[in-house]
Amino acid sequence: MHIVSKFQFFIHISNVVKLKNKIQNFKRGEKREKRACFCNFFNVGFQRSYRAMYDYDADDDDEVSFRDGDVIVDCKPIDEGWMMGTVLRTGRSGMVPANYIEPIH
Repeated sequence: MHIVSKFQFFIHISNVVKLKNKIQNFKRGEKREKRACFCNFFNVGFQRSYRAMYDYDADDDDEVSFRDGDVIVDCKPIDEGWMMGTVLRTGRSGMVPANYIEPIH
């Protein structure tokens, strides 16, 4: 028997909703570039989630604060040592220092 945590279930449901929206957009013809749409369509489920190892207080408006143990979703590397992501607890998005978070397996 495989037990799925509430977080894993949330991530699965959010990916299903994103996939459904992408299919609807494709059917409506909102994305004219087939290659770009094709790539975006298949990247839905591959965004990584991370867990904060330490507290972090944002220094700038484009950064996001988080606490030890917070889950950061939709993470994408943007620069050496920085990622863009959304803190699940607060719903806020912004830059996070990559050395303060670890991947969730």
